[in-house]
Amino acid sequence: MKALRRTRAAAANAVLLLAAVAGDIAPARGQTEQAAGKKLEPKADDQAGVRVEVVPRLLHEGRPIVFEVYFNTHSVHLDFDVQAIAALEDAAGVRHRPTAWEGSPPGGHHRSGHLIFPALNEFGYLKLMLEGVAGVDRVFEWRERPP
Repeated sequence: MKALRRTRAAAANAVLLLAAVAGDIAPARGQTEQAAGKKLEPKADDQAGVRVEVVPRLLHEGRPIVFEVYFNTHSVHLDFDVQAIAALEDAAGVRHRPTAWEGSPPGGHHRSGHLIFPALNEFGYLKLMLEGVAGVDRVFEWRERPP
C-alpha cells in the first residue's frame, strides 16, 4: 500500500513538473519573477501604411526568445523575409540574428508568426529591429525599470 502511494505521489509530482516546465501552471506564490519568467509589454509601430505589432512571449533564462509579430496593411505588399530583416540587440550592444521565423510566407497584406532568437541570460535591455518594412526601419525597445 505504501509503495502504491509513493508511486502515485511520484507520478503526480512528475505531471506537475512537466506542466510547470511547459508554462501551463502559474508560478507559486513567492516565486521570484526571474524564476517564473519575465513578461514584457507589447509594442506597435504605425508608419508608411504598415502596422507592425510585437508581443514578447514570456522570457526565461537559457531559453530561446520568442516574439509574436503581426504585419497589417492595405496598401503595401509584405514580400520580405522576416528572418532576414530582423536583429535583436542586448544590453552589451551585441546583435543577435534570429534562428527562425515560424509564420506566414512573404506576400499579401496580413502576416503573422513567431520570430525566434537564441537564448540570453539577461533581459535588462532588449532592442528588436526590423529593417526596411515599407521602406522604414522599425525599432522596439524594452528597458528594465529599477525596483
